[in-house]
Amino acid sequence: MPELLVSIIIPCFNVEQYIIECLDSVYAQTYQNIEVLCVNNNSSDSTLKLLSSYQYKREDLIILEENKKGAPAARNLGLKMAKGKFIQFLDADDLLEPDKIEHQLSLINNNNISFVAGAYTALNIDLEKNNVEVDGDIYLSLYYSKLGSTCSNLWKKEIIDNIDGWNESFKSSQETDLMFRILKKNQNVILDNIPKTIARERKGGQISQTDIVGNFKRFIDMRIEILRFIANEMPNAYSHHKAEMYQYLFERIHILAKYDLLAARRYYLKNIHTIYKPHQSEAVSALFIKINNLFGFTIAELVKKIKIF
Repeated sequence: MPELLVSIIIPCFNVEQYIIECLDSVYAQTYQNIEVLCVNNNSSDSTLKLLSSYQYKREDLIILEENKKGAPAARNLGLKMAKGKFIQFLDADDLLEPDKIEHQLSLINNNNISFVAGAYTALNIDLEKNNVEVDGDIYLSLYYSKLGSTCSNLWKKEIIDNIDGWNESFKSSQETDLMFRILKKNQNVILDNIPKTIARERKGGQISQTDIVGNFKRFIDMRIEILRFIANEMPNAYSHHKAEMYQYLFERIHILAKYDLLAARRYYLKNIHTIYKPHQSEAVSALFIKINNLFGFTIAELVKKIKIF
């Protein structure tokens, strides 16, 4: 690739514990034609002070302020101000390997690319590592959350601009929504299974920890939308993968029932009951399936709640 400017956009909300290490990983990139935009998003800790201090040694660091709450709004402001042809989104608690951007740029061999979908290393609070790889078929990969992530992917700015950026109403499943809208415009995705991003688990404050029910609902809603799209636009793929897709959907509804049985029941009756017959798996016991088949989803879930199985 010719020497292209890459914009690195970092939303910052109360990340005083992480932001310096994050920025150090950014400025350690072997690919140096970058601009870095940190978007302070209503931080009440020392985040803004730390950013200002960092700017003394890196005068090219751009600090922006976004008062609308949420990372999507912060990322959209960064996009508006970014000058790069490609975008590296980075959460302030995550890290880039030194050659992340150089490596992914080297994979791009045409100008029609929409994004590079990259594997990443998930690092939990006990410092245990797990590599999350990307999968083959792009729509199925998106359905199964195997098409990279916000921070492990490298995005073409033009196409994100063409779909009006991030949906600021989404509190979770934001990257799935973004990728789904991109794929409906441009399916030219490069798959990269060499992990160059480290996604660190935080001890608290993430949407997955504070809004479990809402998080599951948004996750399920997105999978239903993708499943319907595959059914309508790719009938052969739908026919071939229908059973595994519905089983995956059922298992997520089954998990939701632990937190909100009524919502899970509605999802099951509308999207599973007359379409697919669930089977036993690692996530669903044989006894649950038997009770579900005999007495229905609600009874099976209630029996499960009293810990019979």
